[in-house]
Amino acid sequence: MTLNDYKLLFRRKLGEFKGELCLLANGKIINTWVARSGQPNPADYWTTGESPIPPSDRIIGEYQVNLNGYVPGDTTAMGDLYFHIEPDPILQKDGPGRRSEIGLHCDQNYDYAPGSAGCIAVSPNDWDDCEQILKNLKSKGLSKVPLEVDYYTDNNKNDKTDDVTIGHVEYDSVKLFYHPGVSAPTIIINGQTKKAASVDIEIKFEK
Repeated sequence: MTLNDYKLLFRRKLGEFKGELCLLANGKIINTWVARSGQPNPADYWTTGESPIPPSDRIIGEYQVNLNGYVPGDTTAMGDLYFHIEPDPILQKDGPGRRSEIGLHCDQNYDYAPGSAGCIAVSPNDWDDCEQILKNLKSKGLSKVPLEVDYYTDNNKNDKTDDVTIGHVEYDSVKLFYHPGVSAPTIIINGQTKKAASVDIEIKFEK
C-alpha cells in the first residue's frame, strides 16, 4: 500500500444531522469519527453559513483535504487546528452555486451548538484521534488526501468492498452494489458478475 491509497469519506444519511468521517486505506475503512456539516434541516447545499458541504457529484473538480493544518482565527468555534478543503471556491456543476472557505476542524461548540457553517466538524470526543492521524499522514510525506462527500438513502449508500470469509475459504474480491430504485443488487465475485434475487442474499460457492 502506498500513500496514494488513502482517502477520506464524509457521509450522512439524508434527513439526519449526524454523519461520519471515515479514513479509507486501499478501499477499506480503517477509522471512523462522528462528524457534522452545516446546520440541521438545510434548504440546499449552497447557502453560506448554513448549508453542509456539497456532495462530490454536484461540484466541479474533486475534493482534497490539505494536510498543512493551521491555527484557525476562531479557536473557540473550531478548535486548535484547521485543515483547508480544496477546491476553493467550490463551484456547482451545471449551476450558479458557490461556496468558499470550507475546511475540516473540531466541532468545538458541540455541547451547545453542534454543526458548522459548512465545514466538516468532527466531534470533540473523536477530534484528537482524527487530528493525530492526519498529522501522521503528513509526517509520512502526504500533503493532501482525496475526500468524497456523500449524502445517501438506504437504497444508495456507498458501495463497499470487503474481504469476505465463508466457511473456511477466504475470498478477497467480493463486491456488492446497490442501485437506487433497483431491488436486486449486483454482485461481483472474483471478476464474475452475478445478480441476486433480492437485497437479502445468500452466497454459495461450489468447488
